[in-house]
Amino acid sequence: MHSQNFGRRALLPLLATGLILAVTAVVGLGEARDGAPRHEKRGAVHCVSFEGGLYTFDTVWRTESLFRSDGTSASLVPLASPSPERIAELRAFLLSHLGVASLDAIPGEGTEDLEAIRSLGYI
Repeated sequence: MHSQNFGRRALLPLLATGLILAVTAVVGLGEARDGAPRHEKRGAVHCVSFEGGLYTFDTVWRTESLFRSDGTSASLVPLASPSPERIAELRAFLLSHLGVASLDAIPGEGTEDLEAIRSLGYI
């Protein structure tokens, strides 16, 4: 009888952890489906993720890119000709989130890396 009680007590924390993880996953899925863009900074690149895609602004190269989910996996595929309206919408979100008026107002980062690449003759 003692060993059965111990087994049940050992299972309770595991069940509680599983329940917490399940609730967290459901809440996370709800947030992903709401379509609200989210900003994240990855090194010198500002990323705005949204349902089904990703907008990026590289502060070194000063370029914008738009990626879409390939629909079959978690991979993102760059769009060769993104909609100017969609780019403008995501750019406005980024600028508002950072509290600046234009992309030029976002400080460049990693320019020393760019200078190193230039010194090697690659650009």
